[in-house]
Amino acid sequence: MSLHAHEAARVLVVEDEALHRQTLEETLRSAGYLVDTAGDGQEGLEKVRSVRPDVIVTDWIMPRLDGVSLCRLVKANEALRSTYVVILSSRGESAEKVTGLELGADDYLVKPVDGAELLARVRAGLRLQRAL
Repeated sequence: MSLHAHEAARVLVVEDEALHRQTLEETLRSAGYLVDTAGDGQEGLEKVRSVRPDVIVTDWIMPRLDGVSLCRLVKANEALRSTYVVILSSRGESAEKVTGLELGADDYLVKPVDGAELLARVRAGLRLQRAL
């Protein structure tokens, strides 16, 4: 999806913990992004199909459909493949990060997420998308 400089990017936050979801949403909105939210991976998948976000920020472990499965389904869909996916996890070990990236995520952040780092990663993902 190509974006012009004046268009705000759309970010979908998929997080089952309401407080974390709200914090992520507020951080992204305050930076000027259009933000949609979902409470689990299944709801997230439905939103991905309807709103076509530029970036998905998703928790790894969630009910109904986890973040890695959500990522796989998005990346398997030709129309959605370029969506930049950031996986969030409380597991910060190097092996977990590698696994998340090898399973199709474009980036990986450890919880609790630092707002400035989240915004930097989203901007980096959008730059990569625009370069394609």
